[in-house]
Amino acid sequence: MAVGAIRKALGRTAVVGTGLTSLVVGWSAMAQNAGQDTVPPKLVFDVSTTMDADSNRSLSRTNPDSSTRLNTRLGFVFDSRTRIDQVQFSGSGLLRFSSGDESDDTGSGLQDPRLRFAYARDTGNAKLSATASYTRSDVNLTDTLLLPDGTLANGIAREGTVTDSAAGVSLQTGVNDPIGFLLSANASRRDYSQTTDPDVYDSRRRSLNFTTRLTPSALTRIDLNLGYSRAEDENVTQAIRTDRSVSVRLDQALSPVLTLQSEIGYSRNSRDETVLGLPVTEESKGLFGLLGLSLQQPNGTASASLSSARDSDGLRHTLRFGRNLELPSGGTLAADLGVSARSGGDPGLVGSLRYSEPLPTGQIEARLDRSVTLDADNEDVTATRLGLTYTHDITDLSRFNLSADFSRSSADAVDPNTVTRRTVRASYAHDLTEDWSLETGYQYRDLRDDGGLATSNSVFLTIGRKFTAWP
Repeated sequence: MAVGAIRKALGRTAVVGTGLTSLVVGWSAMAQNAGQDTVPPKLVFDVSTTMDADSNRSLSRTNPDSSTRLNTRLGFVFDSRTRIDQVQFSGSGLLRFSSGDESDDTGSGLQDPRLRFAYARDTGNAKLSATASYTRSDVNLTDTLLLPDGTLANGIAREGTVTDSAAGVSLQTGVNDPIGFLLSANASRRDYSQTTDPDVYDSRRRSLNFTTRLTPSALTRIDLNLGYSRAEDENVTQAIRTDRSVSVRLDQALSPVLTLQSEIGYSRNSRDETVLGLPVTEESKGLFGLLGLSLQQPNGTASASLSSARDSDGLRHTLRFGRNLELPSGGTLAADLGVSARSGGDPGLVGSLRYSEPLPTGQIEARLDRSVTLDADNEDVTATRLGLTYTHDITDLSRFNLSADFSRSSADAVDPNTVTRRTVRASYAHDLTEDWSLETGYQYRDLRDDGGLATSNSVFLTIGRKFTAWP
């Protein structure tokens, strides 16, 4: 039982600094599936046409731009699996016809290209994964609160186009050996166009992490970590943030159900910028660490941790308590709640919540995230994100969908600009045939900042078909 407990409790990869980005983590399931039996290559096409009318597409307070669009989207997914390999490649784009008050490059023409590639190989004692993605779309169709690597952006764009690109690779060797190695490298960038919003700007991110993993016994794991990351932001001061770190982490099973996690390290975090034409450098260096406990229970896990993380503004201390539950109904609940504060600063709430529940005639899901991170202006930004989705099966062929999303970001500054965005969407979907489907509905959006409130109402109708072209 002790072996099983530690493998469950210690199943994640420990890295330093930025670590494995969300891009790589999002495709980690591919490595787990790569050991399945061979599946013939499959190519699936998805074609849809949507007509929508929006009263204020760019969410402008002073000059609402009502417009009607006709979008025809073509997408594909290629999936090939063998016993040790899996390849996925997907892409989509749309042809848009627009009439109304739109004045930027999100009007008529070929729009919204999206490409994603992922490869995973699992030989049992070694794992390799690689990912790449590219998107270019209207900011109102993209979650611009997060950068491509999953970190918090400085602001939410109101208008224009955003282009995101990212690539990552990770390699793990010696999975079943006493000594193993892990290497991950990631790069991403975001570029804005057709926007004059001063709170958003182009940015680039790079990270490299190397871990030597020692497993002297089934109950003990030791990670020796080296981390490097660099962030470049094209804001007013042309800020460049560089983080270097080294650490030692110990994961020790104290009993068949209780596991200790501890880490201590040293980091050097710098920020270089140009102020009034003169170079300015801020630096923070010193120790950081983590101490945590994880308890396996019959219906899930409970955890507690105390951490001190360092950035160019100094140390931030965070105390967290977590609980993961498998509900009797078949649903899941994962909660993580804590407080976080700078040395000598005021504490703030942080945490996350994930809830999923199958219903007799549908499904309900909820998610909540609250985090505090340092932005390119060297200010702590507090971001809150709340989402709710509900699906009700009316018949075997039709369903009602309801979703609500809320996001709020505010900088800890003398004169912060708090940005709040809300979206509510309700739709009715019906399967016309095995391949063809129809969906119609209504969407409300608003965006509030220090300049005031802008709202939008829209209706839409979509008809689409998904079919397998090969084999």
